[in-house]
Amino acid sequence: METAPCWYIPLVRYRLLQIHQLFMDILHSAAFWIIVAAASELIGLNPKLKANSVIQLAFQILNTMRPRRY
Repeated sequence: METAPCWYIPLVRYRLLQIHQLFMDILHSAAFWIIVAAASELIGLNPKLKANSVIQLAFQILNTMRPRRY
């Protein structure tokens, strides 16, 4: 198995830090949370959905995707 060149590891760390910073910038943005709240309200208004928030809908989707044990 080949090892990575000596310049490759700092480059990967730098890219991971950039991605982390991007996600942190999105999470700290007020517009992101306004969109999440608006989506949650729209989901709550829909009578067909059992979930009434974004998080409950995400958990409901994850539970339907999880394999069942019989």
